[in-house]
Amino acid sequence: MLSDGEKLESVYHQSSGCVDAHVGSKLRLQAKSSCIYFAFMVFGSGSAWITVGALYMETAIYQDQFGLITLNRMAVGCTLGALLVPCFLVKSLISGVGWSLNYRVLITVMAIVHCTALLVAAHGICTLARLMSVAFTAGAAGFFSLVVHQVYLVKYYHNVYAAAFMAGDCATNLFASALAIAQHPELKADNGRRFQPSVFYISFLPIVVCSYSAYVCIDYFRLGALSEEFKAGLSDDSQHGAAHQIQLVALKGDSQDGTAIQDVDREIDEQGSQPSLLHVSRPCMAAALCFIGFCMDITCRAIGNSILPFACAQTSCLDGGKACVFHASVGSNCAQLIASIFASLPLQPSHQILYAPVLAYVVFFVLLCLAVTWGGSWADPLGFGEKHNLCGSYIVSLVFLVRFLQMFVVVIRQRLIQSIFVPQDWERVNSLFVLVGIVANLIGVFAMSFVLPGA
Repeated sequence: MLSDGEKLESVYHQSSGCVDAHVGSKLRLQAKSSCIYFAFMVFGSGSAWITVGALYMETAIYQDQFGLITLNRMAVGCTLGALLVPCFLVKSLISGVGWSLNYRVLITVMAIVHCTALLVAAHGICTLARLMSVAFTAGAAGFFSLVVHQVYLVKYYHNVYAAAFMAGDCATNLFASALAIAQHPELKADNGRRFQPSVFYISFLPIVVCSYSAYVCIDYFRLGALSEEFKAGLSDDSQHGAAHQIQLVALKGDSQDGTAIQDVDREIDEQGSQPSLLHVSRPCMAAALCFIGFCMDITCRAIGNSILPFACAQTSCLDGGKACVFHASVGSNCAQLIASIFASLPLQPSHQILYAPVLAYVVFFVLLCLAVTWGGSWADPLGFGEKHNLCGSYIVSLVFLVRFLQMFVVVIRQRLIQSIFVPQDWERVNSLFVLVGIVANLIGVFAMSFVLPGA
């Protein structure tokens, strides 16, 4: 039996492929295969925020057309896409017995949506309304990945592969950064820009195709899937949580009957369903993780994305901060990839890992807000000045640190779903995180729409 304070731990034995770890119960896991990890990275590369990331890397082009408010309007469009998601949360928010999502169909549809949005963007964006509509479609696909892809991974695969999925998404954003560096979107089309946005967007179509192909392989061969072996299930629903004993087996495509995933789903459903989100195994921990996610979503995603151009404008750089915005976007993508890889290193993460990153995040985000509000030395404390090559580097550094810490916390929190909660709560807790994140984004983005100059 796992007591309330114990953590699930596992040790990967590289030579034999699996080993038993004893912390009050056994968790038998196959050795992390670099090939399987890479497969999940490829799966994530074109399944989540690929179109949103591509749009944001072209911000300099659209900012020339529509002004500093462009980034906020893109954030509004992306966040409005989240309004389509709650209908898919109904199954998790209520008992939902007897109805399940067809993940194969949904993942296929979302791949088609990404391809369509990229083609529309490649055709040309000449009005702010069209930019917002593309951002809406891209944002909807991104938020749907949280309730489709993430739930699919949480229910059927070991949590380390959820981190690999997120790392793949971040790697695509880094590719977008490299492509934008080669393109020079901050320059005029007739004065140094090497290729047009149409070429930029079309370059992402092969990634979507490869991503979907990786998913087909993962699903068909059951790479990294959990088995149906739940030896003890629930035994005690106390006020602190349900004690349980569980044995999971990570497979490497050796399932004979091809029913591993369905057996896991059936076994989880047979454990019983709770009438509401309040009846999770550890409600206090769920509330704490939701609060952390709410604060980070409303500050980093909603407010942070909107204030970035204004923070860069406070640096007094000769170009009005356009290069600062571009470099901050590139730095953000690098930070998120590094953070997702770091967050995949713990074999079974603990909530205690979050303490220091959350505290550091608060400090750096406050400094970023001070740079926007007061400017001057708060935006350029090292005094580089408008003509210096490093003008805006302080803002870029702050954005890098904020994005790194936010992504690290997000990935660890996602992995904690399997480590802290009992199996029948996995989908429900993930949906709760998504719902809280959507509310935070809506509040932050629309609040900034009225606060920012030019709104």
